Amino acid sequence: MIKFRCNHEKNSKLLHGRGVSFEEIVQSIENGNLLDIKLHYNHRKHAGKKIYMLE
Repeated sequence: MIKFRCNHEKNSKLLHGRGVSFEEIVQSIENGNLLDIKLHYNHRKHAGKKIYMLE
């Protein structure tokens, strides 16, 4: 099982900017809708961060 950490301020920005919440993303991953995981393209600014690709 993957452990997720949620930042409430970023969750609010995500919800208002993209219309989806961290909770919905986690549920989608748990339901098997994860297509791919990639390292963030800007590795200097976001070292060790990953991008989760969902259906």
